Amino acid sequence: LEAGDYDRITKLAREAVEGAKQ
Repeated sequence: LEAGDYDRITKLAREAVEGAKQ
């Protein structure tokens, strides 16, 4: 994985968690 890929994945994961909370 490239650094940019890791950042994108963590961002998507965080958004998924936030979405699950709502």
